[in-house]
Amino acid sequence: MKRILNSRRWLISSSALLLTAGLMVAPSLTSPVASATSTPYANVNLTISVNGFGPQADNLNPFLPTSTDNSAYSNTDMIYEPLWQYDIVNPSKTYPWLATKQVLLNGDRTLTLTLHPNVKWSDGKSFTSADVVYTFNLLKKYPALNTNGITFASVAATGPLGVKFTFSQPSFAEVYYILNQTPIVPQHIWSKVKNPVTYTDTNPIGTGPFTLKSFTPQYMVLKRNPNYWQPGLPKVNTITYPSVGSAAAQNAATNAGQYDWSSLTEPNLQKLFVDKSPNNHYWYPPVGVTALIPNLTVYPLNLAPVRQAISMAINRTTVGTLGEWGYESPIKTATGLILPNYKSALDPKYANSNYSFNVAKAKSLLKSAGLKTNSNGQVLGKNGQPLSLSLIDPSGYADYMQDLTIISNNLKAIGIGTTVQGLSVGTWTSDLATGEFDLSLYYSTSGPTPYYIYNAWLNSTLGAKVGSPAAGDFQRWNDPSTQKYLTAYANAASNAQRQAALSGIEGIMVHQLPVIPLVYSIDWGAYTTNNVSGWPTPTNAYSSPGPIEAANQEFVLLHLYPSKKG
Repeated sequence: MKRILNSRRWLISSSALLLTAGLMVAPSLTSPVASATSTPYANVNLTISVNGFGPQADNLNPFLPTSTDNSAYSNTDMIYEPLWQYDIVNPSKTYPWLATKQVLLNGDRTLTLTLHPNVKWSDGKSFTSADVVYTFNLLKKYPALNTNGITFASVAATGPLGVKFTFSQPSFAEVYYILNQTPIVPQHIWSKVKNPVTYTDTNPIGTGPFTLKSFTPQYMVLKRNPNYWQPGLPKVNTITYPSVGSAAAQNAATNAGQYDWSSLTEPNLQKLFVDKSPNNHYWYPPVGVTALIPNLTVYPLNLAPVRQAISMAINRTTVGTLGEWGYESPIKTATGLILPNYKSALDPKYANSNYSFNVAKAKSLLKSAGLKTNSNGQVLGKNGQPLSLSLIDPSGYADYMQDLTIISNNLKAIGIGTTVQGLSVGTWTSDLATGEFDLSLYYSTSGPTPYYIYNAWLNSTLGAKVGSPAAGDFQRWNDPSTQKYLTAYANAASNAQRQAALSGIEGIMVHQLPVIPLVYSIDWGAYTTNNVSGWPTPTNAYSSPGPIEAANQEFVLLHLYPSKKG
């Protein structure tokens, strides 16, 4: 199950960015899309089930983490596209999209883009550099929309298809956010919006392969954009996104063959799903991290020894084998890095800094932090009463509910009382963003450089005071040393400087535990070939197999073509 506040945010990738200053060009779209293009369009209608649990609000603003296209259906990119695409399973592959060329010059202080010449908005208007310039100036004018904290000195058109960004310092790290993490919107529509922060965008106009057909609290239906700029695509006529009651209902409907593509989360997948039809398939590659997010404004979570004790009290093996049904492996390194993916980024001095499960030592850490206990061994709060912290996540996330129960029992063993609370997706999304929680599980995807996940976890400029919505740093970590390392990485002029910055952040993770990584997350992708073929597989890993990333969802849909019947 995908845990997102926004279908783009906390997604990391971009080995295309792991290069020196100068020309930065990605390859053209690869053969799977080309083979799909050669297949005639057919009247194929698909049903995709993602995270839409409970009634949904008619709000499709692509910049808002809480909008339905972001928080529930993860289909932002089906309408609003990025400038560049990235493969989160094989990040060495990147694809030009609305932009066909990118050049990083002047010591990483200038980024120039050449846009695709044949793109139109779904209302027939031409897509030009003015739209790109307008989009980024919009983010600059309204920080609430700038959920990645993108910074640049200026952006300007250099012609109908040319865009130039200038930065006041080397800004290597900004390029990924600009290219892949920003949905481009039409100036001729959005310039008429009085307040884009509250705009619900109920009739979205985009460059994507689909447009909105209908919306109700129970269903969202997209229809094929006949004027899409990639000729012959998409091969699908309509897509229906149902809002179901829970993950259990989603699983039952998927097993019954009601969905073509689903984020299926259940044990015994072979028996319950695959064995029911030769057309049923799944692929669950590891792509990220599930971490326990502590609210650092809440006592005693603001104390590092307490966070260390909590980490040491949690049996990560049990979380992975029981809570996640054996699909997800425990994280070992206290740096939080995904290994062996990030092995080259691991500072040797932290090679043996691993998480451990040690109840006795956890109790000792609580004592060293000055926490007192009663005669029953219960840790006491400031008021002298037994401490009770809430563990929250959406009740529809069956695996996370199991994980939280395991964690609750683990913490009870060291005297920390907890209550597990299952919320609606909307309430959880709001509570996490506004900092009105104690502890919560959260998922973020991976890539070849750990900076982006560290930045989303720890960059205080993405955070906010409790009560105000944050775009990242949901635990409210505010540490000058961390900020110095993040800034040093973003402004570094060499790989050596970037590695030095990463090493500093790794030390923060090891010694301070501002977040508590638990297991390596997988992408839950189950699908059928009843209606379409061309899905990503371990032998054709052109993309991640799950429908829970907006960019991934669009990229996969464009590879699909009607299955042969009979």
